[in-house]
Amino acid sequence: MKLFLIICLSFSSFLYPQFVLGQTLTPELIKETEIETKETEPLDEGDSAESGSMVGDFFRRSLETCELDSSYLDPSVQEELIQQQGVITETTISQTSLTIPSLWWIRDQFRNKKLVQNWLAFPKEKRIDLVINRQLWSQMDYLDRYSFVNYFGTTARDYGYELRIFDRQPKCLAIYHCSLQEVNYECNVDLQPSRRDAFNIF
Repeated sequence: MKLFLIICLSFSSFLYPQFVLGQTLTPELIKETEIETKETEPLDEGDSAESGSMVGDFFRRSLETCELDSSYLDPSVQEELIQQQGVITETTISQTSLTIPSLWWIRDQFRNKKLVQNWLAFPKEKRIDLVINRQLWSQMDYLDRYSFVNYFGTTARDYGYELRIFDRQPKCLAIYHCSLQEVNYECNVDLQPSRRDAFNIF
């Protein structure tokens, strides 16, 4: 019996070194010790903040979607965007200088001129949202769509812009995205942007 008590006391002193041999091991005492142990092991605030930031960035990136405010397709709203944010659309043609980015010429060079209905170029975001005819788009096969996106995307890239393509719903149909590494552009055509929607709505 004595041997059993000695073993129990040794084991408890190993788990709770704050206890003195002979002190009664009560639930209240164990709880106080656990609180003290937690207080003596503070988290590194810098590591915690960095970890939280990394997690936040991960979820932010994972929830990024290809979306366009449907009100932007309203001509009156577009006029406000033109006046207030310097947005460039199909109707904003400068009479004195070259409008940048300029998509009129390449639109006219494309064999199906009715496919492109409008565009909104956002200078601050460096992004062009191209609005197309969904019926004509649905009649194109994969290679035709890829060629179209690459055709306009390359021009957008030359102006320092990225390209997104929408119908008038507006549903995102394609993306031309570039990342700059050293002096070389790495660009990709994404014809399945619905994968970017975390809730699989599109």
